[in-house]
Order: sequence, then C-alpha cells, then structure tokens
Amino acid sequence: MISLATHSTPNFLTLAVTQISVWKAPISLSLLLASDSKEALQDIQKAQKCNKDFRKWVSIHVVYPKSLHDSCPILPIAENLEVDCSTFDPIILFNKYLPPFGIYPINVMRNVARIGAATDYSLISDVEMYYSEDFEEKLRPVVHKYLKNEQKNAIIIRRFEIEEKAIDQMPKNVIELKKLLNKKKMYFFHQLIFSSGHRIDRQSKWIEKSIRSDHLTVDEQRYRGSAWEPQPILHRNAPLCYERAPTRQRDMQYCIYELCRSGYHFLVPTHVFNVHPGVKRTASAYDNLVTLHQKPLTENAMANFSHLMDKKYGMNNRKCGRF
Repeated sequence: MISLATHSTPNFLTLAVTQISVWKAPISLSLLLASDSKEALQDIQKAQKCNKDFRKWVSIHVVYPKSLHDSCPILPIAENLEVDCSTFDPIILFNKYLPPFGIYPINVMRNVARIGAATDYSLISDVEMYYSEDFEEKLRPVVHKYLKNEQKNAIIIRRFEIEEKAIDQMPKNVIELKKLLNKKKMYFFHQLIFSSGHRIDRQSKWIEKSIRSDHLTVDEQRYRGSAWEPQPILHRNAPLCYERAPTRQRDMQYCIYELCRSGYHFLVPTHVFNVHPGVKRTASAYDNLVTLHQKPLTENAMANFSHLMDKKYGMNNRKCGRF
C-alpha cells in the first residue's frame, strides 16, 4: 500500500478527518503543537474514538518547537477519556484553533510524516488535497514495479486546482477533469501564479491517453529546473527533504532538486491526479508576511544547501543545474 505522508497544525485537523473518505490507505500525519497541546491531543483522541476510519488509517506524529522544550515532553494523553460520539463534529472540534504565524518547519514535518509512515512507499502531499477515484489502489502496481529494490525513481502526480464555485463538481476521473479544464473551471496547480513550479509536460497527451485506455502507464518527465516542485511518491530510502529550508521559500524545491542530484528519474502515471480546492491567483497578505519574515534566511540556506549537494553528489550538476 501507499501511505499519504502529510502534515498539519490543529486548526487543519478537520481536513485530516475528511481525507479518509478519499484515501482508503494509511495516512501518516505530522502535527506541529506549539500551544494548546493537551486540548488538541484530547480532541484527537475524541476523533479516534468516534471515527473508526480515522482510528484505523491515521497515525499522528507530534512535533514540538525546540524553543519551547529542553527535551521532548511526555505527551499529555488522557486515560479513560469519556466522549459523547453522538455530538462528534470535526469542524466544531478543530476549527476553534488559531493558525500559527511565523516559522512552520515544513520540511521537518514532511520528513517526520515519511519516517512515521506504515508502508515503504509514501506520497508527499498536503492535507487539503482531493484525489481521483481509486487513486491509491490504481497506483499500487506501478509503485511496486518502479520503486521496489530502491530503484532511483520518483512517481510524480499531476496536480490541479478547481474554482470554489465548482467544488461540488469535483472530478473523479480524467473525463470529468477534461470537461472542467475546457470550461476554465480548473487549471493545473498554481498555473495562474507560479506555472514554472508545477507544470508537467504533455498535459493534453496525458488526458487523451488516460481516456483512450483503461491501462495505467507511465511516461518519463525531464527535470524542469530548480523552481520545479511537484508532489512525488517515494520509497522510504529516498533522500529526505533539506530541513533548514525557510518556510514558504522554495521548500519543496529543495526536495526535488536533491532527487535530481541523486540520480532519480521522474515518472508520470496516467489516469490519476489530485485537486486543490480553490484557484490561487495572487499571494495572500498572510503569504506575503510569512515570506517577508523568512526571506532573510533564504540566501544562507541556499548557499549551505548547494555546498551540501556538491559534497554529497560531486561537482557535476549539468543535468540539474545550479540551485
């Protein structure tokens, strides 16, 4: 099976509960707790008691900021917690938490989720994504074929985004996806704001190939440069993400660039895709504030990362270019 390796803060845990309706396989979720840890953990226990699929599929891996603790604290797990499941509502339960501002160690969170996954194969993704019909089941044979025995391959997933007013038409397959793309109700992920980071070649051919045949196949995708940040499925022995990447400052690009430097090939499967609710056209005020907060760290992080890549993989980077 393929694990969904994702991450969250308490205010987004409602989405983790809803993920299990579209991902019937293990979900490994790293959770950043800066405050309200006791209450948040009790709310997770309530979700486990009241939702059998959440209890079956979701594993939670807690991350605390070092600045708050000298050592990893003992988790305040409540014993014999009494819960009235007749009133259980994940929206009410988790939406009371406020989003954190500032440093969100996103690559640490991705790595913790991957390390904690119950299977050897993990999709690195975000907690708010929707998945095409039978996504994980369809991909299992491909993953076992191309990722087993530590082959240097990464399965790259096509990502899309859908207009808020069309979310009730969320596509389950490529036929429905094509109709919404033609009506300009959907775009490939961040097409209107950062297309170079998410473009995957030959989209039209991929659509026609997926519609024409029921047989799932893969095509190789060239590495598109250091701005590229697709979502990969990886074997657990693949390189972890560089953890000193500043928040919202090319964080996923570090992960994909190292795969390239390590000699990985990028494979794109037909038929399967995921969708982000909402189309992003401009950066939000919150995005801009976080970027402003983290930007001073970017130059040093990039220089240190580039030095590390040359040290690990040699100076020859003709295929991947400079980061």
